[in-house]
Amino acid sequence: MSREPVSKETEYKTVRGLTRGLLLLNTLNRLDGGASISELAKLTGIHRTTVRRLLETLQDEATCAEACQMMVIN
Repeated sequence: MSREPVSKETEYKTVRGLTRGLLLLNTLNRLDGGASISELAKLTGIHRTTVRRLLETLQDEATCAEACQMMVIN
């Protein structure tokens, strides 16, 4: 059974979904012109279906509306 990473400053476990969402946002910020879900999955190491769900969640929350609109959904 794998353990969740523990923050160096506290005893609290990190939130995996948030960590992945932030990784995805950081990756999107580095790309010029967007990328496909498959490309984002490859760049981040996050499974394609998870990338899609994260993007849909971020788009619903208007966090990455413009960048997410530029994506090609595979």
